Amino acid sequence: MSRWVFEVAGKPRPKGSMVCQGGRQHHLVESVAGSKPWKLEMVRQIRDQLDIRPLKVGNRVTGWAGGWVPLQGPITVQALFCFERCGCELDYPMVPNDHGDLDKLCRNLGDALELAGLIKNDAQIVQWIASKLWDTEARACVRVETL
Repeated sequence: MSRWVFEVAGKPRPKGSMVCQGGRQHHLVESVAGSKPWKLEMVRQIRDQLDIRPLKVGNRVTGWAGGWVPLQGPITVQALFCFERCGCELDYPMVPNDHGDLDKLCRNLGDALELAGLIKNDAQIVQWIASKLWDTEARACVRVETL
């Protein structure tokens, strides 16, 4: 069993649903503002902390430097999504209930784990253990393990 532990600084954002915009020249965009920038920031921080370096042709990742191979096989992910107190915690003092659905926070993290190159495909994740809580700083604390 292998284990990777890291933190991603910043306010966690849920993955939004895809919405079609435009007429004849339509395109898909995520419905949650900040979702894509948060995912890309997670990718950057995961790569930096775990020293995962992509090999690229243009903007396309074609492999990984230093012999890195993304994890394969079943994966378990533990995630703690921390949010700074904002005044709204008076109604819900223990846990934040208005910062996105927990499953959509996990979906965005799963996408980032795959894009960062830590795992081959987010479909490998067979177990999620996740929580949201108030803290002094916004961040996601993550542990990824192979089974």
